[in-house]
Amino acid sequence: MLYLGADHRGFKLMTELIAFFKANRWPFVCLTPDFKKNDDYPTVAEIVARTVVKKKGRGLLVCGSGGGMTVAANKINGVRCGLGFATAQVKAMASDDGLNILAVAADYTKPALAKDLARVFIKAKGSLAERHRRRLAAVTALEKQ
Repeated sequence: MLYLGADHRGFKLMTELIAFFKANRWPFVCLTPDFKKNDDYPTVAEIVARTVVKKKGRGLLVCGSGGGMTVAANKINGVRCGLGFATAQVKAMASDDGLNILAVAADYTKPALAKDLARVFIKAKGSLAERHRRRLAAVTALEKQ
């Protein structure tokens, strides 16, 4: 399952992504369905990140720069959040780096590109290569320090 969340700066782009997901019949749950003018990205990132870890799903976060969501989400053990800006980059992060949350920068990403990034993220499969498993194990070990 894909879990979505956006703060006030990412809300408009998230609504466009929701329409795109519905048109493609991709399942998702929006965890921030109501616009909140004074919300804070750490709260949104935490809600989505904890849900992704608990449900073993994937997430998509949208805020103005994408950076705040990325930083906040990565504070939750088990999260691998990356800021997407190109489809090949998102595919590589999802495949090689175990990306389970994609962050998108609403202020710098046009809706068409955001849809492409989301599509690639949703369809990407994790790598089974030994080198990628070894690196992800090392990242998990860092979380326990």
